[in-house]
Amino acid sequence: NPFKLSTDIYYSLAHSGLVNLKVYDVSGRPVKTLSSGIKASGHYAITWDGRDDLGRAVATGVYFIRMEAGNHTATRKLIRVR
Repeated sequence: NPFKLSTDIYYSLAHSGLVNLKVYDVSGRPVKTLSSGIKASGHYAITWDGRDDLGRAVATGVYFIRMEAGNHTATRKLIRVR
């Protein structure tokens, strides 16, 4: 799922609970926290604008988005292009 400026991330929760949604670079360093807190069950959409936690545009390349919710963890690859 290559993206230029921003990308939308969709996820669903069967139960309410703590959700951590973060973007990491290929070295495993955290780049951006997209969500961290208690969420109700339901469907969610969040947009990553291709910027880090300090507001700087990230370089082109491969990134990973990791979601932790309860006992569930999921990781997906994102590719930032020019």
